[in-house]
Amino acid sequence: MSNNTNMLKSILSSVAIVLCALVVLYPALFEDEIVAPADITKTLLPPWGSADAGEKPHNHFTSDAVTQYLPYRIHAKQSLDDDGYVGWNPYSMGGSNMAGNTMALPGCWSTHLLKYTSVTSAWNWSIAIEFMIAGLGMLAFLRGRKLSWMVAVAGALFYMGNTQFIIWINHRWALGSFCWMPWVLWAASDGLDLKRSWGRVWWLPVFLCLAVAGGSLQHVAFIVLACMCLWAGNLRAKSWTSLGKNELFGWGVMGGIALMMAAYTLVPQLMAYETNVDVGHTRGGIGYPHGILQPLYNLVGIPAQVWPWLVGDAQTLDGWKLLKMNFMNVAYFGTIPMLLAYIGLFVKKMPRQAKWLILVGILLPLTPLVGPLYHRVQILFVLGGCWMAAEMLAYCSQKPLPRFVNRGLVLVVAMIGGALVVGEFLPESLHSSIENKVVGAAISASENAQFSGDQEWFKARALEWVDRFSIGNTHTLWVYGLLVLGSAGFGMLSKSSKRLKLAGVCLILVASSAELMTFYRAYVTYSDKGDIRPRHETITFTKKIAGGDLVLQGMSELSMPQCFAGPNLLSAYDVRALDAYESIQYRSIYRVTESLDEHERLSLAGVKIAINPIEHGPFKGTEEWKVVHRAKGFEWRENPECLASILVGEGDAPADLVSLSVNLQNAMPIEPVWQSMNAVTIKLPSDVAWLRWRQNWHPGWQWRESEDAEWQPVERGVDGACWIANSGATWLQIRFTPVSAQIDIVSWGVVFVWLAVGLVILFLKHLRTRAGHAGSQL
Repeated sequence: MSNNTNMLKSILSSVAIVLCALVVLYPALFEDEIVAPADITKTLLPPWGSADAGEKPHNHFTSDAVTQYLPYRIHAKQSLDDDGYVGWNPYSMGGSNMAGNTMALPGCWSTHLLKYTSVTSAWNWSIAIEFMIAGLGMLAFLRGRKLSWMVAVAGALFYMGNTQFIIWINHRWALGSFCWMPWVLWAASDGLDLKRSWGRVWWLPVFLCLAVAGGSLQHVAFIVLACMCLWAGNLRAKSWTSLGKNELFGWGVMGGIALMMAAYTLVPQLMAYETNVDVGHTRGGIGYPHGILQPLYNLVGIPAQVWPWLVGDAQTLDGWKLLKMNFMNVAYFGTIPMLLAYIGLFVKKMPRQAKWLILVGILLPLTPLVGPLYHRVQILFVLGGCWMAAEMLAYCSQKPLPRFVNRGLVLVVAMIGGALVVGEFLPESLHSSIENKVVGAAISASENAQFSGDQEWFKARALEWVDRFSIGNTHTLWVYGLLVLGSAGFGMLSKSSKRLKLAGVCLILVASSAELMTFYRAYVTYSDKGDIRPRHETITFTKKIAGGDLVLQGMSELSMPQCFAGPNLLSAYDVRALDAYESIQYRSIYRVTESLDEHERLSLAGVKIAINPIEHGPFKGTEEWKVVHRAKGFEWRENPECLASILVGEGDAPADLVSLSVNLQNAMPIEPVWQSMNAVTIKLPSDVAWLRWRQNWHPGWQWRESEDAEWQPVERGVDGACWIANSGATWLQIRFTPVSAQIDIVSWGVVFVWLAVGLVILFLKHLRTRAGHAGSQL
């Protein structure tokens, strides 16, 4: 009967978690919408909108979603449809390796789902499934620790709804990687001393591999830190010589296997990152980006996240900047759960691994490592904090906390309420004075903001922010009411009645879930699917006159809202763009030829059209280009010396940049016979000695002259383009392979070997079980 009851509770708990994800994402899953801030495109980015337009987006902080992350998926689908793998993107920076773009998650399962369905369906459903994976994983882990079903469900919902998942929902790094981390906790919960029976530990490399493939390189570092916290939490004062070494060896073995499984996606990303560093494009160096006093401000800002409602959100001002943080840093999973997580640090019986995760998550942002890691490392705090909150709920249901904790919470809640009441009844003169000062500061700061054209917008947001400091504000009244409700639940945990304790857990669960849903609604935008790439006549015109050549948007001279179509977004319409806003940069033709004058560099890179704001004037190097069109405050200039994509010539290939342009101007342009995202077939004229293909060179480019011939590496020209020396062939086939065959063999070989090991373990366990049954019968 007990087993049947547990099975029923397991099913009901799992169904509840799945239903929560489906209900929250219902508009995207079952209606004609997508989880994406497409309203940013139509209200702020030219040519659709402008900074002084009347309508404003729901959340402008997430502009990267429409200028980067959705275009990534659009290009990934095209590459998968064309060639069956995520490879080369010819539309960005003169050509770039999508498989090496760590921010695009090229190895994540959600990216490869694009091969089987549309961009919008894959995007929406993979988000929903990753939320479910996170919740079900935390549920399984907490139940494995013998916590009650109600407490386990609460911990799972806290983790599912945490703000690091919500804030970065369109970027996908945090959710895509850390949705698997509760499963890592589950797999490692029996310990990693490999001398023991393996049990769950067989799953550990699988879940680590999925976590690594689902995040950026930065999040891979967070995964490693999380694993080290789990190992450190198992250490005891006298255990280093025995259990500690065995556990460390176990983590090393399992981590090594996981990294080999993920080598197919890690190797291209590491190669691209190395090139990125070589060309001098580094971000987030060690140190404090906001000055030496940053850790002191952060010391206040990090615990302030326990009740983050007055510091600002997507509809008001980003008040976190006053504390040298920003809105995107917030790590929150409900006020009472956050308090329980902090209190649990001082409770001896609480799990040491959770304490390590919490401490590393909140202390690292106070060190100079905040530069390369950013405050995103607080995802470790979220993982450990949700675990700790569930453990503390179970602990408080058995043994109440000291009275001063309850009294302290009541006092703080009362003080917050009192302050909000005072804010409601401030004298009009004082209230107006505060409003004027905040509005003035907001408008002054807007001059350096990304979207800075509409001062009325900043004024309205500033006024809303001031109004939040009042109990009469509807939003503030709602979240304060939830604080009171959660605090009442916390007080019930100290009662002797089991029913009251259960009611307390339920109140905390309801209040925290409502808090997280409030945050979700303030942050996440739903858009019509058709608005991902809204049509516009100037985009159509640009695509027509540019053809297969490049467009210059002038990102180096303009801010993002000033650029025509914004950086990266134009490439989503299959328009080849020179400009790109990327964390990973390449040794492009334009970058390699920086010693030449600007016009010559642009011509060698293949720029045919430059689109500059009329008020700004022509970009450097385009002053002599003819104006061929004007519209929407922009002018289109055409380069009279744009070089063709494919050029062939006789004699020796140009050996230096000085003679390069002259030789290429006299070369013969030819058109490809067939072309996809990752390959091109070319028919050659007779007596051709060399071929120049205007794509940024990468070691993944190969060529051959017949179906039976071996693939050979494409040469890197003095200009950084792809060059091939011809030996009499009449046709050439060129292809791009993002990772070598050897790496693929290693990755998939390890996967298959590990599956075989699992089958052997299952078989041996089956034999042992049968032998045990036979022995008991004797």
